[in-house]
Amino acid sequence: MFDLLRSRFGLNKLGHLLDVGCGTGQLTLPLSHDFESAIGLDVSDEMVAEAHVAAIDEEADTVRFEVRSAEEISESDGPVRLALFGSSLHWMDIPSVLTHVHGITESGGGIAVIGMRSIWGGDAEWEITVMDVVRRFLGDERRAGAGSYADPGIKFEDAIAGAGYSNVESGEIACDYEVDIPWITGHLYSTSYSNRDLLGDLIESFEDDLESALLRLDASGRFRWQPHVSYIFADA
Repeated sequence: MFDLLRSRFGLNKLGHLLDVGCGTGQLTLPLSHDFESAIGLDVSDEMVAEAHVAAIDEEADTVRFEVRSAEEISESDGPVRLALFGSSLHWMDIPSVLTHVHGITESGGGIAVIGMRSIWGGDAEWEITVMDVVRRFLGDERRAGAGSYADPGIKFEDAIAGAGYSNVESGEIACDYEVDIPWITGHLYSTSYSNRDLLGDLIESFEDDLESALLRLDASGRFRWQPHVSYIFADA
């Protein structure tokens, strides 16, 4: 994915990267070397705190992270050579955010929307087993913090074109990982539908049930995960 980004946008260590919904900086930091500077924004202070630690560990002194929503992006955040959304755009006011970001993206720059599907909706036997446990503890409706997840109701490609971007292209990169039970648990805790806040006092019981169910499926506790990476690229 990083090689594809570099090739598509001709990244050459010039310009500014804006990562909107940056999480722990897992995209911001590797790509920061391809820009003069980078900023990552996220509404979670815990995510941003983790990103700060990672930036210090990697001595990434051209990167800064801030607790701020996409709707709070200002003119002072530009000009942007590349605006990046990693599994985050669906949480935002999509048309408004895209139009505003397009307005601060320099000519010759662009946008990249990247995502990997979660375990929710997967069809591997172990993924179905995991979601059976999640639903038993948290209900059938896909949770999203204090509410429930709702489809954004608009194709990202259409919204990107509608915001003024051109040459919109999309695709998918196949990927295949071996994961274990601690990884699966950690992944669930990073989601909006099965995190520690939602589980509360049920965490210990949840982890016991999840581990038991997965070990019944495979005593090794190791499984293949093929979430694949989707991308949408467009020019400003």
